[in-house]
Amino acid sequence: MSGENGTKLCRHCQTEIPKGAKICPNCRKKQGGKWKWLILVVVVVGVIGAVGGSGDDEDDSGVQKVANLSDSKGNQDVQAGNDAAGADKDQTEKDNAGENNTEKGNSEKEGTSDDQKGDRTADKNKEKGHKGDDEKDVADTGETDNLFKVGDVIKTSNFQITYLSAEKYVSDNEFIQPNKGNMYYEMAFEFENISDSDQTVSSFEFDCYADGYDMEQQYFADEQLDATLSPGRKTKGSLIFEVPSDSKEIILEYEEGFWSDDKIKFKGK
Repeated sequence: MSGENGTKLCRHCQTEIPKGAKICPNCRKKQGGKWKWLILVVVVVGVIGAVGGSGDDEDDSGVQKVANLSDSKGNQDVQAGNDAAGADKDQTEKDNAGENNTEKGNSEKEGTSDDQKGDRTADKNKEKGHKGDDEKDVADTGETDNLFKVGDVIKTSNFQITYLSAEKYVSDNEFIQPNKGNMYYEMAFEFENISDSDQTVSSFEFDCYADGYDMEQQYFADEQLDATLSPGRKTKGSLIFEVPSDSKEIILEYEEGFWSDDKIKFKGK
């Protein structure tokens, strides 16, 4: 029997061979176990997980609004003071209401009926339920997600973008005029490269929708929004689209880079 005389069976041909043999003298195959393969699989899985995790961190950075050009420190200070005064007033009213309720409770007879208590509780729960449904409806629409207005300053993974203006564009060239019933609409931006490498801004990365319909871009702006920026460099430019004159809503969508799925929306009108 293998093992009694310092021998073992070959893992491949089952021939009895010396216990310390790493290669079978009969079939010439290695006698290594499976542990090294198991270790190798664990290492590979760990590397893949680390790479995937780093990608998720980049995606989580997202787009964030950092300022608005119309904001001023004075307005913020006034608002902060008003908020503090309002909070003090609310607290005083709550304290007075609490004292009145205590006195009233002591003077009234005990025991509002269980039915009345139940009705009040049901009414409160109903109101809370309606409020929760309203908040859920607002959240489900997603209308405010990544939607920015004129004056907003936002940051992406590569750029700081300032939304400068959005207005009707009137051409003084008789050969460059919109079709009947349409108008030209111009939106201007400033892009600053905040990454560590060169970045490209292209007008082809923008799409415009008027009342939900895709609009055609016009390429006669005085400063076209196309540039390759070194780290820390800036550019300004405009995008012009032909839209119906009676458009109620104009939305510009920007997709940063070919591989990005996130679209930033700018409200034009």
